[in-house]
Formats: sequence, structure tokens, C-alpha cells
Amino acid sequence: MKRVKLFEQFLNEGKDDAMVYGIVDLLLKVKDIENRKQMAMDVIADFDAEGVEYDRNEFLDKVGIH
Repeated sequence: MKRVKLFEQFLNEGKDDAMVYGIVDLLLKVKDIENRKQMAMDVIADFDAEGVEYDRNEFLDKVGIH
């Protein structure tokens, strides 16, 4: 049973990172900074509600609003 948990953890590693970077790419396409900021704050709320692992400061830096 322990092996199964470790294997599941291995498979899930990096999924959050890929999703976060994909969202960063999308947000960078929003030219209006205020709109981008509002969208980023909405995404952060969603990440927190869903338990997504990410670095908040790095996320804000990458979307250019920190």
C-alpha cells in the first residue's frame, strides 16, 4: 500500500507547476494591468481553495504585478 502512495505522489509531482505556468502564460496575454491583476487575484483565490501548491510571490512576479 505504501508503494502505491509513493507512486501516486511521483505521478502527481509537477502537475501543479505545469498548470501554474500555463496560467501565467495566459495572464501575460492580458495587456491591461488592472484586468491582469484582478484575474491573478481570482486565480490565487482558486489555487488556495483547491489546495494547489505554488509560490504566491513567484506567481505574482511572473505575471508582472508584484
